[in-house]
This record gives sequence, structure tokens and C-alpha cells, in this order.
Amino acid sequence: MELQAPPGHCSYLYKKKTPGNAQAICRNASSTKRHPRRDLEPDRWRPKPRPFAGHNDRGNAQGAVEGPDQQRNNHAGRIGPTALKRRRAVSSETKLQESAQGKGYPMQLKDVSVLITGGGSGLGAATARAMAAKGAKVAVLDMNKDNAEKVAAEIGGVACVGDVSQEAPVKEAIAKAEAAHGIVRVLVNCAGIGGAVKTVSKNGAYPLDHFSRIINVNLIGSFNCIRLVAERMQSAPTIGEERGVCINTASVAAFDGQIGQAAYSASKGGIVGMTLPVARDLASMNIRVMTIAPGLFLTPLLMGLSEDARKSLGSQVPHPARLGDPSEYASLAVQIVENPMLNGETIRLDGAIRMAPR
Repeated sequence: MELQAPPGHCSYLYKKKTPGNAQAICRNASSTKRHPRRDLEPDRWRPKPRPFAGHNDRGNAQGAVEGPDQQRNNHAGRIGPTALKRRRAVSSETKLQESAQGKGYPMQLKDVSVLITGGGSGLGAATARAMAAKGAKVAVLDMNKDNAEKVAAEIGGVACVGDVSQEAPVKEAIAKAEAAHGIVRVLVNCAGIGGAVKTVSKNGAYPLDHFSRIINVNLIGSFNCIRLVAERMQSAPTIGEERGVCINTASVAAFDGQIGQAAYSASKGGIVGMTLPVARDLASMNIRVMTIAPGLFLTPLLMGLSEDARKSLGSQVPHPARLGDPSEYASLAVQIVENPMLNGETIRLDGAIRMAPR
């Protein structure tokens, strides 16, 4: 007596084995030829057909087995596994790019109000020219009135005169820049002074007023400008993800101070040290803070040296073995403005130099 096979199951498993039916071919209601080994297994152990293209399935989406002609036709429009993975990767990257649009797009300098301290010469003047070339509306703040007016006239900007360590002149410069160009969105602190004096020399102890003056201009002056600009910047509407950027100027002397640079290194080290906490202070206002630490650059201070002396200094730089050009500082400042993920960091711009003790 034979048992009746349930629908979709192999009837061979339910037949009594006899010599006459040992070679029986297992069939079900919709099948053609099947693999002999699979015919001996219950259907529940067989992999279920997949409804999507890209695999050499034995069944279609409804579970019916296709004939050879139908399989050849289906292969013509199928995508191989490698191509399918590539397509999925491209699709994922496209979605990632689309999700970033409108969120992390860079601030464009065109028509943006910029205030540059120490903008009458050196690194500040080069930055003023570079940002003006990008379409920025630049206000130049400098102690030297003639230099400030010269650079401002060259770039079609506004000239301001004052000491960055004092509150009143900085407020006046911010108000003047705002009246001409709108709320300041980019601040670049390039104002600074130097001077090499040993802690104790044959002339006696380091004059405390000289030490204080360098700290006041370089460190306190930078912080003074940041706090007053950010106070006004916080009320401005956001551009993309941010309201503005403050860029400070430190020095490799913050890390590799030489003999006689106690005050200068302290002032620049203070700028490096305050960069991250100030960036965190202003993060809730969507204002970024960055610092550039330049190495040996061809600034007015070094222009007073002989050509041989400048070449000797430049040869100390591993690569490129020369003094930095102010335009290279300006280029980095522009890149910082245009990259919204740069925040709370100090970038050494020094050709890999590490200063010797003297």
C-alpha cells in the first residue's frame, strides 16, 4: 500500500521500495527535471527561491521552476554579484553626499564681512588681499594708519586704526566694518609684536613692563578681538552650519621657544592654549575658532635682515628649504574659512622645522 504524498513533496519517499520503482523519477505538480540528490530531501530543507534578479535561481518568485529557454532570457537582464555590489556602493555614497548637502557646505567668502588685525603689512596684508580676491568685504585694523589705508585702498576695503589690546578702538573698528559691510563673519588676528630679551642678562632682570606689553598685544589682544567680534556675530543668521570663524596667529615659538623668547613664546603659547576652550565656548553659537602657527616667514621683521641672513634662516627649514611666503599663510586662512570641520585646532605651517635653542 502506498501513502499519498502531500502536495509539493516527493512521492518517492512515500512509495514502497521495489526493484521496479527504484529508478522512479520524482516529480511534483509544476517541476521539470531536478537534481537527484535534492529529490531525496524534503522540500523544507531546500533553499527557497529568491524573487530578485542577480542570482542563478532554480525557481521564480512564485516557486515554479523555469525551463532552459526562460532562464537564458532572464540572464540577459540580470546583474552579476560584482556589478550589484558596485551599484549598491555607488548608491550608498550618493545618499551620503545628498545627506551632507545643505548641512556641511562651506562658507563662501564672496560678500562676507571680514576684519583683519595687523592687516597693514606682512601676513595680515597678504590675507586681506587673498580674501578680497575671493570677493570678501575686508576691514583692515592696524596701529599704522598709513599702512592700513594703503592696503584698504588697494583692495577696496575699510581702514581702521587702533591698539587691539584696548577695548574702545576694537569696538570702533567692528562698528565701522559692520556699517560698511555688515556683521563681521570672519576675524583674522595677525596683529603682534616681538622682541628678544633674556630672563636675566648682564643688564639685569627682564623688564616686566616689556614682558607685559608683549603678552597684552599678542595674547590679550587676540582674545579681546575674539570676544567682541563673537558678541556681535552671535546675533547673525547662520550661513549653512555656522555664523562665523575666528582665526588666530601663533608661532612655532609656542612649541620651540628659543633663548630670549620667554615673553614671545608665552604669548603665542597662550594663544595655542586658549584655542580649544574658546572654540568650545562658542560652539553653541556656531562660531569656529582656529589657530595657525607659522614658522619662518618673510615678514617685515625679517625683511630688515641681509639677503645672506635670510637665506641662512631659510636653509634651516627641512622642506621647502626657504622662508615661507605670506601668501602661503593667506592660502591656509582661506581654506580654514571654507572648511566647516576645522575647529578648535592649531595648524603648524612651518615646513617641518623644529627650532634650535638659539
